[in-house]
Amino acid sequence: MREVAARCATLLIAMTKIDLYPEWRRIVALNAGHLERAGIEAQIVPVSSTLRQLALEEHDRSLNEESGFPALL
Repeated sequence: MREVAARCATLLIAMTKIDLYPEWRRIVALNAGHLERAGIEAQIVPVSSTLRQLALEEHDRSLNEESGFPALL
């Protein structure tokens, strides 16, 4: 990650499958702490492709927001 951060001006990490892990918010916080301690600036975007697909099928904006994809896009 340090090498990537050194080569890229902007670093974004997509944390996938948040629909499978009830503790995903805690995991994001832990990962953000690891990055901060390593001196790596990166945005973590939690996403669920399952929720995204369902949102598209149902035309559900709220579910689409919950999927995290609008922030990723």
